[in-house]
Amino acid sequence: MTETNETTPAPDATEKAPAWVDERIQKLSAQRGEALDRITELEKELEGLRPLADSGQAWKTKAEEMEAAHETAASKWGTERSLLEAGVKDAELRELFAWQYERTPAEGRPPFGEWLNGLTAENAPAALKAYLPGEVKNNAPIADAPKSAPQPPPPADTGTKTTPPPNRTLSADDIRGATAENWSQVRERLKAEYSGRRR
Repeated sequence: MTETNETTPAPDATEKAPAWVDERIQKLSAQRGEALDRITELEKELEGLRPLADSGQAWKTKAEEMEAAHETAASKWGTERSLLEAGVKDAELRELFAWQYERTPAEGRPPFGEWLNGLTAENAPAALKAYLPGEVKNNAPIADAPKSAPQPPPPADTGTKTTPPPNRTLSADDIRGATAENWSQVRERLKAEYSGRRR
């Protein structure tokens, strides 16, 4: 048996590549150049848009701040409104009620109006018990002042002093404790007392 040495001839370095390879290389080179040009253009556009993006972020931040300020103002007004509706008109007392509300645990805390309406003498903080809305210290109606005929003044005497008017029969607590039902009685008593003093 005879052995034959067949060897594959090595490609000649001087041989040219087929034409389609050169075309493909040229096409890929052109596409790469176009892509690099487009990247450069987009980078320039991005630099031009960057101030606009920064401005947009600034507006977004401002809008968030304004929204937070609005929520705070709306909450504060809701608190003030609830207190005014409950008859708490003194500014210091309104602050006291708001402060006590803020001290309650945030978890499970009802809205301010519900919390205020739910306060009773049993569950209210000690600082608020005396100022609970709707609570009247003296619920008894104020009796009418005795009506007596006005006494004529004594004859004028230059050597004597006039008697001071009698003590008021209405106290500040009586006036503060007046309800809608007995307010007309209190008003009539005040008219009677002060009309007598003018004479």
